[in-house]
Amino acid sequence: MGVHGNQERQSIGAVNGRGYAPRGRTPVRRTKGTAEKVHMISTATNQGKVRLMFYRGTMHACTLTGCFGRLLRTVDDKVFVILDNLKVHHAGPVKTWPAKNAERIERFHPPSYSSDLHPDEYLNCDLKALIGGQPDSRSQGQLERSALGVMRSIQKPPRRVRNYFTHKSIAYAA
Repeated sequence: MGVHGNQERQSIGAVNGRGYAPRGRTPVRRTKGTAEKVHMISTATNQGKVRLMFYRGTMHACTLTGCFGRLLRTVDDKVFVILDNLKVHHAGPVKTWPAKNAERIERFHPPSYSSDLHPDEYLNCDLKALIGGQPDSRSQGQLERSALGVMRSIQKPPRRVRNYFTHKSIAYAA
């Protein structure tokens, strides 16, 4: 079976949080001078498995097809990939790579503006909520380390990811 939901790009940026200060004083939150971003491609399966890859810069077709190759090396079953309508997801290489490997991988595009149909959006929401609860760090690269730590904590109990697929909007992928 091996149904793999949602391979897509996620940007994790600064997250707003709460601050406290004595009455009458404005809370001050120290942050880095420049916003730090982390880019991640992830998959979530209805069996509760999560695979991810961090990358730098802009996503290109070769980044995505490389991720497809990595994914196929780790599974034996056919992979069903749900992609949103990011422009790169419709690029020529992204269309032809799965066509050349049709016995192992198949792509699907739900309707535009239907993020509730993407299992990976639940994973992304979970990630951002858990990262938002962590203290900020001023050191460069800390956001990626934090994101990786959070993703590992999400990966450990498969039940947590399987629960994403119990939502009625995503039941089609269960």
